[in-house]
Amino acid sequence: MSSFVRGKNNPKRNDFSLVPSSTAIIIIDVQEEFSLKSRHYIETLPSVIDNINSISNAARSSKAEVVFTYIEALTSDGRDISIDYKLSGEAFSSIPGPGKAKLLPALTRTPTDIYIPKTSCSVFVSTNIDYVLRNLGIEQVVITGQLTDQCCESAVRDAADLGYLVTVAEDACIASTAEAHKKALYSMKGFSRLLSATHIVNEFKNAKKTPSKIKDDKIRCYGKHLNYQEPESLVENHCDLHGVTLSSEQDRFPPPIENGVILSLYRALSCAGIKSIRLMAIDVNGSIRAKSVPLKRLLLEKDNPTFVNEVVTIAEVSIGGLPTYADAIVSATGLSAAKVLPLSIDLTTMKILPYSPTTACAFGYLCEQKSGRLSSLCSRSFLRRIMNDAKSQHGINFNVGVELEFCLYKRGSKEEMISNLQKDNTLRASSVIPVDYSLFASSITLNEQGDFLDDVIDQLENQGIEIEQFHSESASGQLELVLTYTQNALQLADHVVFAKETINACAKKYGMRALFLPKIQKSEAGNGQHVHLSFSDIDQKPASKNSFSTENGISARGRSFMEGILHHLPALVAITTPSRNSFLRIGPGCWTGSSVRWAVEDKESPVRVCLSKSGAVSNVELKLFDASANIHIGLAAVLAAGLDGINRNLHLRPPSESGNDLPRTLKESLEFLKRDDFLMAELGPELSKSYLGLKEAEEKHDSSMALSDQTSTAW
Repeated sequence: MSSFVRGKNNPKRNDFSLVPSSTAIIIIDVQEEFSLKSRHYIETLPSVIDNINSISNAARSSKAEVVFTYIEALTSDGRDISIDYKLSGEAFSSIPGPGKAKLLPALTRTPTDIYIPKTSCSVFVSTNIDYVLRNLGIEQVVITGQLTDQCCESAVRDAADLGYLVTVAEDACIASTAEAHKKALYSMKGFSRLLSATHIVNEFKNAKKTPSKIKDDKIRCYGKHLNYQEPESLVENHCDLHGVTLSSEQDRFPPPIENGVILSLYRALSCAGIKSIRLMAIDVNGSIRAKSVPLKRLLLEKDNPTFVNEVVTIAEVSIGGLPTYADAIVSATGLSAAKVLPLSIDLTTMKILPYSPTTACAFGYLCEQKSGRLSSLCSRSFLRRIMNDAKSQHGINFNVGVELEFCLYKRGSKEEMISNLQKDNTLRASSVIPVDYSLFASSITLNEQGDFLDDVIDQLENQGIEIEQFHSESASGQLELVLTYTQNALQLADHVVFAKETINACAKKYGMRALFLPKIQKSEAGNGQHVHLSFSDIDQKPASKNSFSTENGISARGRSFMEGILHHLPALVAITTPSRNSFLRIGPGCWTGSSVRWAVEDKESPVRVCLSKSGAVSNVELKLFDASANIHIGLAAVLAAGLDGINRNLHLRPPSESGNDLPRTLKESLEFLKRDDFLMAELGPELSKSYLGLKEAEEKHDSSMALSDQTSTAW
């Protein structure tokens, strides 16, 4: 690219930041056919894809080029591939033929991107990419993809030798092992800049504010092939071809769309009467941690669309170091008050709260303050990672539904309290009583609480949360609301949180409290939060077709998915039923199941296969789940367990009326979790340490609490 002479005044490699108009992002071999099975690869791939998507999105917004290159033969029998590939063993024996390569579906792609198949390790050897890039006026390339120590490194060396300025996105490349990745980065630093995805994204964002150093009088504009030196007058004045003087790089392109989006959002919310936006995160226990920001402060304080992600931070210890019973740091979590986590707003979750009509609310992703990467304590990103694993490794979307159970209680008169004591003395020390004593599917609660229920349904629908059905359950004052089945597990988990907030707010409006406590009265059924699960293939039509089942029953993958859940169930209950109170709900005759088994339509089985009205297999229900769980972590753990069954091709055990006993206490279940290497690895060292530390502290604290005290606390 340049014609330097030896001397002390030559610029250094790091002197050249990215100029979008002359930059291409090259995404190498991120395709299904060459996904690896190593633990490092499986655990690292989701974050690598996230980083690739962040870089490519920033590139597109800045008008840089995005190029996908992938291994694909020009012939159906692969006879044209490189000798090296032919000698590389079984992995390369079935290279996809023309048009057959499958990029990982989690990658963000657009019709304007460029796609170049290759048949050798280096894309610069077996393709016309150099010709294409020079036609586009490309001088700088950013390398991402896989494998770091093979195709990525080859591309870096060849690009540098051809005269391109090369940048490697060190956290947007992946190898089979961490050591191989590290060694490759070390080898490439002599040919390129090594930068994080966050740094690269920021270079794109700031490019319009930073004059390009690349058009220096010591550097040829288009390299040795054109032997062309851009006139100094054009460099200094930034003139376009029509002679119009441009003050900076930003005048060459239309303004970023996000500027208008933020302003439009502000105007729309202002017209709706919104005064503030409540930004929420979910702590490890599943509690909401929220801060509200005045609308104008959040959206218009600075002329910078990214400012919305710089306003709110939450102490890390409040996310992963505080138990449910007090804001007191649990030392076993290993967290202190010395660190904060910025909250990156997820605008797709924004809702206007009907019970607080001047307030809008949105979830966010918790990020590390220095790197900007997702925090390991972020519950929502954990669930999103498992969803991405399902898409990238198996080409499936999860279908998920949830049943929310709760009891309506009120403060009772003296006469009502005496009457209640005659039925159940659990609440002998409490002045709260159920609003009625109806039975399962009775019309009493529906009639007496009709106004409350109408209000709840209206408010949920106004937030885009659809209810499939609702009815009374068997405990006193108990109701069940069924959230509509959806293909977006993260959205459903968010909706569960919004729904519980809405139900609580409506209950208070009518002089009641909605108690989601798993067990309230010892002689009555408890409150569950059952989840229904199935999955669909991404590339099938219609996309909603259920791949969990076939015409003959449960599909092969569905059976492995179920066995994965059953295999990990003794440890899973430490996450899905994570309180001492939870285990009071579990046992024979409680319609929860108490042993590791499955059955068809048996409500006493913890894993229950549900049938449609026609008798066909519909989905599988996990009954050992309640509202004391973090819905995001719990759902992620269950889905990960199912994926483990698919990955290992586990064979489903026969249905039965009995099985190995499940843990009887929270303490026992936590020991099972510690011994479950797979789930501990999925949680990761930071999240697992936080979770175990908190739950062990809560188990000890709650051991002396009577059931009536737990109910009073829930009230």
